[in-house]
Amino acid sequence: MKSALRESVRPFTLTALTVAIFWVMMGTARIYADQREYPRFAAAESSRMITPPAQGETIEGVCDFIKRKIDQVQTMKCEVELSKWRERKPRRVSTGPLELEREKGAYVRLTRKDETSEYIVNAVMIWDYDLKDKKAQYIPTIMPIIGFFVKEAMALNILLSLDKDTLKLRGSVEVEGEPCWMVEGKTPRRLEVVGLFPAPVKVFVSKRDGIIRRVLIPDKSKTIILLRKISINQPVDASRFQFKPPPDVKTVNILGF
Repeated sequence: MKSALRESVRPFTLTALTVAIFWVMMGTARIYADQREYPRFAAAESSRMITPPAQGETIEGVCDFIKRKIDQVQTMKCEVELSKWRERKPRRVSTGPLELEREKGAYVRLTRKDETSEYIVNAVMIWDYDLKDKKAQYIPTIMPIIGFFVKEAMALNILLSLDKDTLKLRGSVEVEGEPCWMVEGKTPRRLEVVGLFPAPVKVFVSKRDGIIRRVLIPDKSKTIILLRKISINQPVDASRFQFKPPPDVKTVNILGF
């Protein structure tokens, strides 16, 4: 049962529980990594110029800074790039807008060539809508573990998708010119109840505003998520956080009830 659920929930990661809110990029889906792939992925990333933590710089201090900054954020808009590795081919890249509002919801639209998917997250439901195939998958938040993550995500707890006991401050690095901390950790063990096992994740958080700029997930696709053109506390279209499938769209409850 867990194995089947893991496979069906998999498409929701970076897009229905860790791009939309950063658990929409890491939270309750596709982040079950093939641990055998991690050393090679990590080695490839080691070429980035990472400066060790400065004297007195701690993970506790960084987390406190992030919380203070994020507590001031009510809305956020940005552009998302999600890319995946493919053998002997260029990385598969999808891009599009993200909008979120504290305690209201999140919306992401990702497009690659003629393929577009929308991801809608609110307190009741998580939707993955494939416009080309006219198929909408959803996860009700009535399952306690998913409901917990949704509630915390609505409060913009951006490190929620990492187990607190595994967090490590690896140092500092620039992401497209933005000075960032690199924080490493693993996804929470609590997600094992839905078949998602602990997996390593690297998160690059801005030293200026406490917002994530880059996420690395060493799954088989070596997923990378980039956030650009970030705008904070500007008006967003809250109607996007609600979704009613069109009559000709097939809907599937991926939890099976």
